[in-house]
Formats: sequence, structure tokens, C-alpha cells
Amino acid sequence: MLSNFVCIDVSVNYNSITGYTCSLSGLTITISNAFTSISIVQDVIITLGGITNPAVALTSDPIIGTIGSDVSNNGVNSMLTFIKTYLTSLSISFPGGIVNRTSDMVCTLVTTNSIPQNGIITVLFPATLVWARDLSINHLIPINKTLACYGITALIDNSTITCQGQYSTQLVTITNAFSSTIPAGSTVIFALSGLFAPPTTEPVDTLSVTTTDNNLNPIDWQSSTISGLSPQTLSTFSIQSTTIFTVNNFAGGLVCSFSLTDTISYKDTFSVYLPSGMTFSYSQSTSTFKLQSGSYNSSNYTLNMVQLTSNPNYALGTSGNVTFIRLKAPPSTRPTNPI
Repeated sequence: MLSNFVCIDVSVNYNSITGYTCSLSGLTITISNAFTSISIVQDVIITLGGITNPAVALTSDPIIGTIGSDVSNNGVNSMLTFIKTYLTSLSISFPGGIVNRTSDMVCTLVTTNSIPQNGIITVLFPATLVWARDLSINHLIPINKTLACYGITALIDNSTITCQGQYSTQLVTITNAFSSTIPAGSTVIFALSGLFAPPTTEPVDTLSVTTTDNNLNPIDWQSSTISGLSPQTLSTFSIQSTTIFTVNNFAGGLVCSFSLTDTISYKDTFSVYLPSGMTFSYSQSTSTFKLQSGSYNSSNYTLNMVQLTSNPNYALGTSGNVTFIRLKAPPSTRPTNPI
């Protein structure tokens, strides 16, 4: 830490001085010949360079200064606090990327600083231990146990890795993961098994990953939302015309029938994406889900419908339909793209 130190400047009473010498013995730097005569010393500023900071974020012991018989105090103002650095990058995903499916959660990180062989990785989950858009406050993310986990990059030793979660701290702690020091700039990929993805694709859930030494002193860290999620496919979906469509006419009606693949609340909306050329003169719908009037975006042929606030939660497997009237048919009899 001090072996390459240099004295850059010594100022006494805010005046830089010359002719001094600097020496090192153990952890003590001695500055000699700083005073050429008896002086009243009010301030001494010493600027040092070439000092390597600790490899982890911690608070140092007090740094003590001595001038003659005067010794500085050893309170908190004489301590240095080092902060952790950001990981170069971090991403979190679920293989397959389907919302609300149980799978392995994969964390991919690039280190900014090296991780010692006995270093640790921690993953911090939301304080509530519930995904933000989960309708059940009792659907806790299952981390209060020893989790199955594994490395995807060769830097992780799968014969020794251990992952332990705890509800009280919302942390999963990964130990015994490395058989050697992990260099700075390395890509480390690991997975926690048996977790379920958030119930929507909205990136509102933030997790933090931190690398530490074996005493949990932080080295690098970063926060990230979960990326790459896709919606589930409706278990059933069919479309039936209520009338005979004639090209370019506003006479058609459609009934869309489907079954839910997940529980929804009144806050959830319905969107229908129409093929190019099929538009609404105006929209009106009847539905088993009690929808309010929707908004239609003619630039991308999308109708978005909002539920009534009095609607209950609709459970997985609930079947329903939405009827749309006064649709303008496409300009030809050629089959359209899917709705």
C-alpha cells in the first residue's frame, strides 16, 4: 500500500517548503528538515502520491500525525472511508424469458476489480421479497434456504460453490465459488435455481449484486432490473366474425374468445393489435371482463382497453370474450395478418 509512495508537496502555514526529505519505516512516513528555524506552526498540509487504496471498501484505522511533541487525535475525522466501485456491467435474466415461470435466474457480471480466491458474491432481492407486480403479498421469492446454484463460466468451481439465502436480510450469499483469484475485467456468470420470474415484463424489480472479500467487505457492485422477459401465450384464443365482412365496409363485428394463463387484477389492461387496413370507425365492446371505453391508436392499429375499478381479480383459467363492432374491413379479400 505504501511501498511506492512519494511526497508531492509539504506546506507549512499554507506556504510550500523545499529541502525536506521523506522516508518510510513500516507504516510510518517521516518528513525531516521541514522546519529550518523555530516557527509557530498553525497548519501543515502534506500531499502524498503513489499510495494504493485497499482492495475492498472499508473504514481505515485512525491516521495519526506527530509534529514534535504534538500528536493528532484519533477520532473519526482521522479515518478514511473507502467506497465500493461499480461493476463494469451486470445483467439478470431467466432462461426462456417467460413471466411467472419457475426457472433458473442467471446473473452475468463483469468485474472492475479482482475477486480473491476466498471472495464472496451476494445478491440482494427486493425488501418485500415479493415481485412488485405480484398480486399476492404472500407469494414470497423462495430464498430462505440453501439454494441449488451453479456457475456457467469456467471461472466458477461447481464442485465447491454454495448459495445460502436468508429472508431477514433479503440476501443470497455465494461462497466457495472460486479456485483461484478472479482477475479484473473477468466475465462471471452464475445461476440460482428454482426461482420464479416476475409476473409482468415491466422492469420495475431491482436486484443488487456485490463482490466482496471473505469478510464481506465490498469490492464491486451494481443494481439491475430483470431483462428479456416475454408474456405468456394465452392458453386458448379464437376469433369469430359476427357478420359477413365486405371489403372497405364499416359493418363487421368480431368476437375474441380466450382463457387467461395468469391471474389479473382490475389494473391490468387488454390490447388488441389489428392487421394493417382494418380500422375502427368507433369502438364499442361487450365483455365478460367489464371493460371501459378504450383508446385506439390508428398509427399502429392498436386498441387498448381499461377495466372497471370495481372488477375483481380474475384467476388463471378464467374464460372470457370481447366483442368489437363497427370495424372497417381490409381493402381486399386477401387473408390478413394475425390479430
